[in-house]
Amino acid sequence: MSAPGREDREDPDRRLFADQLKAMREHAGLSRDELGRQIGYTGSTIANIETMYRAPTPDQARRLDAAFGLPGIFERIEERLHGVPFSAGFRPFQPYEAEAVELRLFQHTLLPGLLQTED
Repeated sequence: MSAPGREDREDPDRRLFADQLKAMREHAGLSRDELGRQIGYTGSTIANIETMYRAPTPDQARRLDAAFGLPGIFERIEERLHGVPFSAGFRPFQPYEAEAVELRLFQHTLLPGLLQTED
């Protein structure tokens, strides 16, 4: 997995997961390494999720809910992260895309291949 792009760092659902994880960990008085050992991952994995370098996996979300005794909160946030097949930058337009019946393409410098001539 590559480093997150700007869209990933601006994803509100990913930010929510990272912020909640950090708040819960600090409230429990755990270091990243301690929490990592508790859920079977490394402290650097916890750091990568908290800093939004990596997105959490469904397994990590389940284990975090179990570690903090939560009723599936991290799982539901993680589902939102991976349940939408669009990047964070496109999510505001998703309702419009779902209702679209026509696609129009406008480009000022590029002609689609079928309209190009040999000259």
